[in-house]
Amino acid sequence: MELGELGFDPKAVTASVVLVALWIGEACIPFYTEFEGGVKRRLLHGARNLGFGLVNAAVLVMLFSSALAAVTAWSADSGIGLSQFVVWPAWLETLLLFVLFDFWMYLWHRANHTVPFPCSE
Repeated sequence: MELGELGFDPKAVTASVVLVALWIGEACIPFYTEFEGGVKRRLLHGARNLGFGLVNAAVLVMLFSSALAAVTAWSADSGIGLSQFVVWPAWLETLLLFVLFDFWMYLWHRANHTVPFPCSE
């Protein structure tokens, strides 16, 4: 029996499992070692960030889901977008999109630390 038959989106399940695995891996073997407090503190820090992320996602869904649906439909009708040019297995598309999105979020995060906010002075 496949995940889709059980009512689960395979891409969402795959992305969730990978995210949790990376989160636990980062807590146990951190990339930056200057974070003090051990595994418990890193997991609490990660849980707090995950909570902020979930609230942010909920707000975005409530505010922008209609716009996203319209842009997605327009993109499909116009033949614009990476998925229009390649047909890969769902697991590979999910992995590629996860990596690309993660890279974009990293760039966004770095920009928030380096580009001054106009009203912060």
